[in-house]
Amino acid sequence: MVPILGGLDPRRLSSLRATFWLVNVGNSMRVVFQILTDTQKWAFPLMGISAWVEVTGLILWAIDLWRAMGRRAETAGASGRVAIGPRTKVFEVIENYSETVALFRQFGFSLIDNPMAQRIFARSVSLEQACRLRHVDFATFQAALNKLVGKSCGGRDDLIQLGGHV
Repeated sequence: MVPILGGLDPRRLSSLRATFWLVNVGNSMRVVFQILTDTQKWAFPLMGISAWVEVTGLILWAIDLWRAMGRRAETAGASGRVAIGPRTKVFEVIENYSETVALFRQFGFSLIDNPMAQRIFARSVSLEQACRLRHVDFATFQAALNKLVGKSCGGRDDLIQLGGHV
């Protein structure tokens, strides 16, 4: 959840398989050996080992979370203009086309002016998702965005500037 709210692409994050297995195996060992400690003295050291297995899994998870929180969100802003499509993130549009903020407001996206919402939600919400949340027809909104962006790219309504070239 933290990486997604930070604007990171979940497909590019590391797998937490080792963490999953270490925490679950350690927890299972603890439960089994804790029950056995009622009647068997040899189960105490094994129950102690289970704690180290769990803690190792938690440490790996914490390291992964720390690295994810330290990463910068990947946006298309660094590479130039972006195409406006259903999967385009709201942040990519407002970062590359600042003149679209007023259009977002006009279509009822009131959080567009909130800097915290821009930093957190706009990086992880696509245009299509935003339209569904606000009950806005995506095709109508996309057409309005393309028209506005087309004018800012040289006055031609049918073009969107990609990578700095018309």
